[in-house]
Amino acid sequence: MDQINFEQIYQDYYNKIYLFVKKRVLQEQDAEELTADIFTAVYKNLGRYRPEISSLDTWIYVITGNSIKNYYRDRKDEMLTDEMEDKIQKQEPSAEDITMLLQEREYLLQCLKQLPVRERSIIILKYYQGKNSEEIGRLLDLTSGNVRVILKRSLNKLRKIMNSRSEN
Repeated sequence: MDQINFEQIYQDYYNKIYLFVKKRVLQEQDAEELTADIFTAVYKNLGRYRPEISSLDTWIYVITGNSIKNYYRDRKDEMLTDEMEDKIQKQEPSAEDITMLLQEREYLLQCLKQLPVRERSIIILKYYQGKNSEEIGRLLDLTSGNVRVILKRSLNKLRKIMNSRSEN
């Protein structure tokens, strides 16, 4: 793909990607920067795009999904601090409440790590990033029905893991 094709891709996808990102990040400035980073990645990786493997739409949304995941991973500590501050300001929890919240979050993350990557990714995309089954399906190259089935089975597995760990 050449420069002309990138310009067409940019024109066709910029608004879609920007709105998609804007729904998933809190700050408009972050959405703008993240969208710019996404199109930089698209431009740099155009030579690696394989139309026989996935549609251009899917490929761009996978890059977008990965960029959003990286955005939140890079800001995890900052977000956790912000969440804690919000909770303190709204409900004035005790130190015990904060400790318990952190322990519960860590426990959930440890249990999630025991799931296979695809199952863990679907749960994270659904409940942490707020994506619906169709969006997840596009990102992972699955049908929305398949996503729902995998999600239900994954939640059941996670429930069993959490129950078995709490009994020990």
